[in-house]
Amino acid sequence: MDKTGKSKIVDLSSGAGGPLIDSVDILKEEINVNLTLTDLYPNKKVAAKLNSDSDDSVTYMELPVNAVDVPENLNGIRTMVCSLHNMRPETVEEILTNAQEAKEGFCAIEISDNSSPKVLWWLSIPFSFIISLIVTPMSKGLTLP
Repeated sequence: MDKTGKSKIVDLSSGAGGPLIDSVDILKEEINVNLTLTDLYPNKKVAAKLNSDSDDSVTYMELPVNAVDVPENLNGIRTMVCSLHNMRPETVEEILTNAQEAKEGFCAIEISDNSSPKVLWWLSIPFSFIISLIVTPMSKGLTLP
């Protein structure tokens, strides 16, 4: 944000808000920052709550915003937190092109750590195969009346 000189963040595909709201509180200790949450299908309850708070540094657009075609009046560094993986590659390209044409910075953050669950899934495959070899011969055949 220091390099761009921008103090506004426009979060696309915000859903129910996510971790960026808490991040703004931390950022406000260092710099003046405003966050605008947007979504193609805005969460009306979250929008009403955030927009009624006395802290006007975080707002939620109640009108739909398509990440592929962000309105010109929504300027600021664009972010997508835990949502870019839901997009098709062609859509991601359109989102990035739109940000580039608007001369706005873009930051995608995917928060995940599948290290231990992934190992557990791989370990369960041989176990499931062995169990199926043991259980299948003991099961009765299915007969239809």
